[in-house]
Amino acid sequence: MKELCILTKSLKDKGYCVAGVDTTTGELFRLVSDKDGAAIPKEALDSTLDVIRVNLTKHVPVNCQRENWLFDENSIVKFGSLGLET
Repeated sequence: MKELCILTKSLKDKGYCVAGVDTTTGELFRLVSDKDGAAIPKEALDSTLDVIRVNLTKHVPVNCQRENWLFDENSIVKFGSLGLET
């Protein structure tokens, strides 16, 4: 199980393009719903700066998107959230 901080969440093909950084290693991960890099369902994640735990099931790099990983949608657990100080 990986612990990721969600950095981006943008609309893509009726779903979301979601990328996050591993809170331990700093490695970048892009969550995808199939081996071709498809967007994930809108309901899958709440918002950016959420810290989640998720099971990554398979590395599926596509062209320049070397950070793509399939994941188990049922494994997502929101662990916390990072706030911004003003």
